[in-house]
Amino acid sequence: MDTTTAQRLNELNARFYREHASSFSATRQAPWEGWRRCLARALEALGEPHASDPAPADPAAGAMPPRNLQATGKIRASGGAAAGDAPRPSDESAPAGDARRFAWPPNARTSPAPDGRTLRVLDLACGNLRFERFLMDALPDLAIRVDAVDSCATLADGATALPGVRFHELDVVSALLGGAGTAASQARAEAGDRASADNPTAVVAGAPLALPRLTPCDLAVSFGFLHHVPGFEQRAAALAALVAQLRPGGVAAVSLWQFLDDERLARKAATSHPAALVDLGLDESALDEGDRLLGWQDALGAWRYCHHFAESEVDALSAAVCAATGARELARFSADGASGRLNRYLLLQVSA
Repeated sequence: MDTTTAQRLNELNARFYREHASSFSATRQAPWEGWRRCLARALEALGEPHASDPAPADPAAGAMPPRNLQATGKIRASGGAAAGDAPRPSDESAPAGDARRFAWPPNARTSPAPDGRTLRVLDLACGNLRFERFLMDALPDLAIRVDAVDSCATLADGATALPGVRFHELDVVSALLGGAGTAASQARAEAGDRASADNPTAVVAGAPLALPRLTPCDLAVSFGFLHHVPGFEQRAAALAALVAQLRPGGVAAVSLWQFLDDERLARKAATSHPAALVDLGLDESALDEGDRLLGWQDALGAWRYCHHFAESEVDALSAAVCAATGARELARFSADGASGRLNRYLLLQVSA
């Protein structure tokens, strides 16, 4: 995809969220089941460093020391279930469960834990901060500090009311596209070495993402966002940026929407996409495979750019970012929606 088209799609999404933030947020209140599974797997990984890794980092560095994290912050669900009671996140046959069993809204608590530990989190494209509320409810005995980043301050309007949350306004996609004109990217283009899902080794270096100066975190997440990032190179760069914010041993987790595998959503896309192309004057050939233009609640002209992630692209994303950053794939699983397979989750971990 060329940069001009990518910028236009980003502007389309920015306008959508400006104009429909309220109605969109109203439909995005409950936590996703996939979050619970991500958190359980991340806590397990943070509590038990990979056997081949060197000694964990000095706890004085500020982020939570790797060992015994799970014992400190048990995941609360109905009946007080701990993380160990949940299905293993890497188990594809594990039941999706019911996200409604989390209390909502939560009783936020971010006072220091008894042993002084703090879970530091980066949430890229935080939206209406429901993941932050989920964290505070799921880990009531743990101090949580979150750097929440989003381009739509209206969606994140409640950030100041959440203890331990710092909001940073940033148009992440514009920042990613700003790297498209670097010398490295131009050199690759001249050599015919365009980054794509078929050529993942050319990814990341030419499209850096400059995030605000943040404390290295234990957990970096981006949920419900990468499908709004146009172009494989930019999606890989966004994931690499999450990994770059981790402290040694930290975990990055993203959700990858597979809406074309859902019969109802695929039918909607088949109707909205051609109508949006005509309305916006866009040429289908300017888009990449898996790109769709979706409508919103029958609102006239309320189009959103979204990307469907085929499993081959999930493979390519993982390979590209792991090769570029030295991270390893920790887990991959499906969750959410009536089918329990609406989102594909990818978790990467850096060496301790």
